[in-house]
Amino acid sequence: ATIKTGLKGAYSFKGNASQTKVKNPDVGFVIATDQSMLVSALKLYRLEVKKKARTAVFVTAGFASAKLDNGNEVSFNVKKLEGNVYQVVPEAPLKPGELAVQCGANFYTFAIAP
Repeated sequence: ATIKTGLKGAYSFKGNASQTKVKNPDVGFVIATDQSMLVSALKLYRLEVKKKARTAVFVTAGFASAKLDNGNEVSFNVKKLEGNVYQVVPEAPLKPGELAVQCGANFYTFAIAP
């Protein structure tokens, strides 16, 4: 028998699909901000779809320990274009599915269409 104890911290979004659909898996983002710390803290998550929500686990805690869980994170590169404008490009084309961009305390969800 296997006994599992512990908690998972996850970001959760209502609904099983984002209203924003993107057909091109070579998607990128342009962000304008005068707070360069926000750019360095950007995260891109692949979301797990459940019946009524989409989630991304970011930490797993056990009885006496906790560890960051970056299994849902998608790697990307950031390039400064000019002034306070940055381009964010995933390292590889995105596979179809639900994703979320975290910028500070704000989240933006979208889907890559099959």
